Amino acid sequence: MGAFVGMSKDQHDGVNDSLWRTGKETATLSSWIIETPAGGVPRLRVLLANPGEGEKVEMFNLDEGFWKGGGGK
Repeated sequence: MGAFVGMSKDQHDGVNDSLWRTGKETATLSSWIIETPAGGVPRLRVLLANPGEGEKVEMFNLDEGFWKGGGGK
C-alpha cells in the first residue's frame, strides 16, 4: 500500500502535468487505492482533497459488513 500511496502523490512533472495535480488549471480531488492481501479482506484507502479543505484519508475493510452497508471501518 505504501508504495502506491507514494506513486499517487507524484508531482514529478509540475503542478498541472503530474499524477497528483495541485495547479490552478487542474487539481486532483481524490485518490482511491485497493490493497488485496494474499490472506485477509481487501482494504480501500480513499484520500479526499476538496479545494479549500485539508486532505482527508479514510480506510475501509471491504468485508461482508462493508457490502451490507456497515461502512467497513
